[in-house]
Amino acid sequence: MSIKQHAFTAACMAALLGGCAATAVPEAENQSQPGLQRVWMLTDINGVEREQLVALQAQMDLTALPQAAANMGCNRLNFTAQSQDKGQIRFGEVMSTRMYCAGRMDAEQQFGQRIGQMKHYRLEGQRLILRNDAGEEMRFGAQDWD
Repeated sequence: MSIKQHAFTAACMAALLGGCAATAVPEAENQSQPGLQRVWMLTDINGVEREQLVALQAQMDLTALPQAAANMGCNRLNFTAQSQDKGQIRFGEVMSTRMYCAGRMDAEQQFGQRIGQMKHYRLEGQRLILRNDAGEEMRFGAQDWD
């Protein structure tokens, strides 16, 4: 292999690895709150019956922080979530697919309207409680726990 071919190969490898490094989440940020990083089943949100949440399999996926997603039985909701100081959390703007699912939109609308208002979190064993400054809460149970 010629020197030019070695140089070209090295340049390609550096570009590829550099692109990966630029998009990687810093390890400290990604693992700041490992207890948060799981799939959470929504069990309580104002205005939606718990039985409906269970039937919809309403969930929020925080396994790839700071990227987050949710599904309330119809559309996929994408947003960011970053834990800050202990007990503080910030959620980014929610983006969603736009399907209409008869009888399945209440939980999705409530979640989409409220998740950005949640500023505080508390882990209680296998439970996650999100709370806004007005004291309103959203409650979750860990998907992998009965």
